[in-house]
Amino acid sequence: MRASAEISGRSTRIVEAGMVTLMVGFSVMSYFDRTIMSIAGPTIIKEFSLSATQ
Repeated sequence: MRASAEISGRSTRIVEAGMVTLMVGFSVMSYFDRTIMSIAGPTIIKEFSLSATQ
């Protein structure tokens, strides 16, 4: 019984680490997406003749 509890504990830690890694990855991707859009936004607006609200 103890060995299965250790395996279960390890599996839980691996899943938790994977979830934290995914959340950090999505946060970093979101940050870069906002940064890139703030840099490229004016050019995109001009190229596609968009208004500020579009």
